[in-house]
Amino acid sequence: MDGCATHKAPRADGPDGIHPGRALVNLAAVCAVAGAFNIFPEKVGILVSATNPSSLLPLLAPEFQEHMPWLNLYWALAIGLSAVNLALTRECVVTRWADVALSGLAALVMMRLVLGGPISAYPAVTWGIKAALLVALLWTGFGVGRKAGALLVSRDRAPVLGADQVRPTA
Repeated sequence: MDGCATHKAPRADGPDGIHPGRALVNLAAVCAVAGAFNIFPEKVGILVSATNPSSLLPLLAPEFQEHMPWLNLYWALAIGLSAVNLALTRECVVTRWADVALSGLAALVMMRLVLGGPISAYPAVTWGIKAALLVALLWTGFGVGRKAGALLVSRDRAPVLGADQVRPTA
């Protein structure tokens, strides 16, 4: 595998190109969610009345804080990978494997959330969130397998000389 540094960067609309606008929106969204859950966890909730800010119903159960170290690890790595992809302006074998690993971590965090204690202070909301997380977990697991399989059989893992090529002899 050549890694990232040995290839010329393709245009952003190529198969390996990073779309800067989409990447920046993704980066901003991850930062906003991480900030909200870390700085204002009591403000993550449902606003009953737009005219009465005190009508906020907090959504997170106190037990949810047990998951924050894992979520923070995932968010930090996701921010880092997005920043690297933006700096490189494209994906490469190394960043694709990093994405597979990050997706695997996401699956583990989702599994932890599904199997762990309450997420919300409201049991019906916890059940709904866990059901959605289970669907997302299955989807993520399928995606990890698909991405890893594609990387394992990709041309990036192919030997320098193919079976039809012959090395010159001296």
